[in-house]
Amino acid sequence: MPAQPSGFRGRLRAASLHYGVISALTLPMTACTQGGGTTPMTNTLSMLWGSSSSAMADYAQQVPYASLALTMDGNQALVVMAYQGGENESRTLWQAKDRATLELRNGTPFASAGFDNELLGIDYATPSSTNSPLAATSLSVQWRDAAGQQHVANAHISTHCEPAAPVQLPLITRTLEACHQRADWQQAGTSVNTLWRDPVTKRIWAGDIQPWPDAQRIAWQVARPWWPQN
Repeated sequence: MPAQPSGFRGRLRAASLHYGVISALTLPMTACTQGGGTTPMTNTLSMLWGSSSSAMADYAQQVPYASLALTMDGNQALVVMAYQGGENESRTLWQAKDRATLELRNGTPFASAGFDNELLGIDYATPSSTNSPLAATSLSVQWRDAAGQQHVANAHISTHCEPAAPVQLPLITRTLEACHQRADWQQAGTSVNTLWRDPVTKRIWAGDIQPWPDAQRIAWQVARPWWPQN
């Protein structure tokens, strides 16, 4: 495992704790009911994982839960929200039928469980006045590869946003700003990530990121939002 920068070990321990919480929280939604049947939520999830992009809008229309169209680690699915909590309810967990789970923090990926390559935590260095990743000047990330080896990487970040323009989401079209983040990894090249946010509320509606050097990209779009709509 690469040498850890000063002050990051505590955050890695916290990331590992959150990973354990994700793993535990995958169980209730996929547990069988007494007698061997499955819950209504499980039946819903079973038709979503592995769907083609052309079916996403149809599935999202049918499912009354908060949902995301997600592409991650070579998989594509409409996933539903299994949990919401944390400070200002900024933490959400999203799950598919095989218990593969993605955690979002402040609207962007923080950790995952159930994939070949697993994101264990991303720490964005932001001003004290905001938790938005788009205000970050640097990040640290920890992940576990398919062979079970853990890794750490650090990057400096620069961000610029384009003027708002219409963006097609699974169920609606919204006017959003495309904000591009350049992540310059220490001795590991560069990634360019994009987050689409509402120009007024600053809510993130979609994203396409490479969470660590040479990682497969994580792309998502909000189908049904989990926050109140005007």
